[in-house]
Amino acid sequence: MKRAKFWMIALLAITLTVGFTGCDKDDDDELSGTSWSNTTTDDGTTVMTLNFKSNGKGTIVTEYYWTYGGTEEKETDSESFTYTYKAPKVTLTLTYDDGETATATGTVNGNKMTFIENDDDTIVFTKIK
Repeated sequence: MKRAKFWMIALLAITLTVGFTGCDKDDDDELSGTSWSNTTTDDGTTVMTLNFKSNGKGTIVTEYYWTYGGTEEKETDSESFTYTYKAPKVTLTLTYDDGETATATGTVNGNKMTFIENDDDTIVFTKIK
């Protein structure tokens, strides 16, 4: 009887462990907790950083650097976005204050995330975290 009770408890423990770890939504979201960066140097320097959080949300921080009249200037802008990720495709949706949205779909390959804009410009982000 003790042996049967032991196996029932062991089976219950295994079932609960598999059940709890298998239901974690973040397990399917490999982007959660990562950051990706892109730097361009046209008319100054622009650094864009995508920060992916849990529950399909994130922020994009854009830093603009330039020199004006011999003085180095910097401006920072931050916006929230939502995202979906089904490897290797990622889709970002940014909602502006006026309710309009912008959507971009990219591809993740290793430590690179690539977006192709409508005019065939390619933007490549590199994983930094």
